Amino acid sequence: MPEWEIHQKWAQKMGLTLEAARYVDKLIDMSKKVPEYRDLYTRLFAEGAEESEFFKEFFKEIPDDKINEWKGLSWIVRWKIDSITQRTIPPGRVKILEHDGGRGKKGYLDDLEAFVQQKFLCLNKGCESLKAWYLHHILDYMSSCGYFEQEEFFQRIEERLEVILNEDLYDEVKNFVSIHWKEILSDLGF
Repeated sequence: MPEWEIHQKWAQKMGLTLEAARYVDKLIDMSKKVPEYRDLYTRLFAEGAEESEFFKEFFKEIPDDKINEWKGLSWIVRWKIDSITQRTIPPGRVKILEHDGGRGKKGYLDDLEAFVQQKFLCLNKGCESLKAWYLHHILDYMSSCGYFEQEEFFQRIEERLEVILNEDLYDEVKNFVSIHWKEILSDLGF
């Protein structure tokens, strides 16, 4: 994955603030160290929270079938939160509140984490931070997957980021990356 300096450089070139880029870097790569995000997670997935108005309002954009899948995962989320607060992270591929949470090779918890992070940013930090979130994931994926033609690359990343909360903002980031494609690849060592 690129160093945060690369993420921050491209965020600034896109017109985003360094503050937004740094916050998003920390949220994605070290989310358990973002207290307000950790608190939101704890509130969303506390025992019985799935029936609360807060939970229903937070996830109102998500279809009922997806919500039901995610509700079935609440016990795993609670287990992960408990493990993190006790400073013991159990083995496994579940990335709740861990490095690169919200991005993985397709799993319900990755979709859930991606949605919660995006919604958290929309509610607490605004559009600029959500653009930084999309840019961070795109740069990470560009760095890790090697070289692809743009069309194939964006098809692959959109499959990985199944939950895109704001298509317009995502398209803005995608267009920016397309314009600067070769320069970004060069910064990433390709």
